[in-house]
Amino acid sequence: MSSIEDALGFENGDPLNRSRRPGRNNGMHARKKKIAVSIAAPLLRRVQAAVSRKRAKSVSAYVEHAVAAQLAAETSFDELLADALAQTGGPPTRSERALARRLLRGVAA
Repeated sequence: MSSIEDALGFENGDPLNRSRRPGRNNGMHARKKKIAVSIAAPLLRRVQAAVSRKRAKSVSAYVEHAVAAQLAAETSFDELLADALAQTGGPPTRSERALARRLLRGVAA
């Protein structure tokens, strides 16, 4: 299952969620909540243009996909960070952080 499928809440590794209610619900039509979101006018115009070019069914679908992609990216980053920390022996120590600060300031010995 991909990170986007995880973010969308697909179940049982089945992106169509066929095990839930055959013929009624698929992953993209799972229960939804209506919310209000503020967005800058230029961004909204770009989203509306994408919808008019059939890149998404609706503004809501476009936003839902964008949120799912962001959640997947965050999950991927968290996994990448955890792997890196595991390979290097964990988070930096206090002395390693101090050395890094000195290096960034150009005063490390």
